[in-house]
Amino acid sequence: MEKEMDIAPIERTTMRESRNWIVPYIAALFAMMMLQISNLGFPPLMPGIQKSWDLSFSQVGLFTGVNGLASMLMAIPAGLLIQRFGEKRVLATGLLVVAVGLSMVALSATFSMGMLGRAVWQFGYKATFVSIITALSLTIPLHLKASGMGINGALSSLATAVGAPLGGILAMSYGWKGGMWGYAAFALIGCTVFSLLYRPVRKILPTKKAATVGADSSKSSSAFKTPIVWVLSLLMCFGTMVGISLTFFMPTALTSLFSLTAMDSAAILSIGYGIGVPVVLFSGFLADRVNNRRLVLASIMLMNTVLALMMLAPNPTVFRVSAMLILSLGLSVPNLLYAVAGEVLAGREVGNIMGTIGFGGGVAAYFGPQMLGLLRDMTGSFTAGWYFMAAVSAVSFIIILSLKIK
Repeated sequence: MEKEMDIAPIERTTMRESRNWIVPYIAALFAMMMLQISNLGFPPLMPGIQKSWDLSFSQVGLFTGVNGLASMLMAIPAGLLIQRFGEKRVLATGLLVVAVGLSMVALSATFSMGMLGRAVWQFGYKATFVSIITALSLTIPLHLKASGMGINGALSSLATAVGAPLGGILAMSYGWKGGMWGYAAFALIGCTVFSLLYRPVRKILPTKKAATVGADSSKSSSAFKTPIVWVLSLLMCFGTMVGISLTFFMPTALTSLFSLTAMDSAAILSIGYGIGVPVVLFSGFLADRVNNRRLVLASIMLMNTVLALMMLAPNPTVFRVSAMLILSLGLSVPNLLYAVAGEVLAGREVGNIMGTIGFGGGVAAYFGPQMLGLLRDMTGSFTAGWYFMAAVSAVSFIIILSLKIK
């Protein structure tokens, strides 16, 4: 009896500790939601911005394309900042920078001033994004990594559904500037809630395996000297390039190939991202359930290869379905890769890992659409672009199978 009374408080303490990741995790998810509402939701404001600043379409492309450039330039420095100051400080500061950048865009009367605001916004966005992924990786228990990252990916997709109509409503009532001010307010709300609720959780070791990973990682070399980190960055580039490129070029392809309207393109994008929510959640759950993230990633890449080739069919229905499935499947890739990356090195190196992985995504966002455009100009058709997408997915499939990871 005496023994039982001695053990009970210890068990209760362990149970409390095993749950101490939930509130920080929710705080990080909320910050991501507030961040993505503006980043993924602002396109409905672009017609108003274009008219107000009298922009050409190439200038519109430059304004929106800053995202990929900022990702390339800021991803790795963001990891170094997290290593130096911690994910909480960098995340909170990044959201403040995002709010400042959005406010600068709202106050801008010219394209040059607007570009400066957009640059500030996107550099703050990338620092915040890497910090959130780092916070999630440090917070989620090892056996729930893929599921936890999957929920994050689903909420990011949901942010598109919330942010786009929200921006449209604000623009209708207060003009595009009102939409930008609204997005800035959401960034400030995210910063406030995160700062109040989040506290670093670095000692969540629910299993012997987790403890071993943490112990080994402390003796490991820098993330930048670890080959697997750069391989995962390459996979992030190839794995996300297909979905990003298709998002940009699908409207033009639909008009050119099947004489479909902009509303048809919007419907495909909306349905694709909508399907992506349960797909992301299921892929994360499945990866944890079978304890093999490599297998799930490889399956997604193989399906994308087949779907890209199906887009060669001269049937609009086949094209639409293939495009929607590519978009929805592609949303799972970053979350699964971040889940894998979170186990490569632990502690302070996690920020550097996430930054390096994010660099691959920035390269994809910047060069992917340009590659499809170049192939279209060189060949006079979109066929080469679809073959390119299939080839990139096939190479990713082969690389993933060759990795010695779970």
